Amino acid sequence: MTAAVYDNPDTFCREYWQDGRLMAFVSANLLLKKVHEGRLPALDGFAWRDGRLTGDFLAVAPLNSTLGHP
Repeated sequence: MTAAVYDNPDTFCREYWQDGRLMAFVSANLLLKKVHEGRLPALDGFAWRDGRLTGDFLAVAPLNSTLGHP
């Protein structure tokens, strides 16, 4: 199993990927608002940064295609 979190600068969403599938996402605006209000403590691990990929890059299908990976 592969998994990753990607701060997508094209969609302005924090995306949660698993095995090449987008499983969930949160908009950057909602993320920032709720984290500051203390309502999403699990997402408070790191601030938004365009293009940041945390986890296995093979989990993120669009990046795989861009980088030439299967």
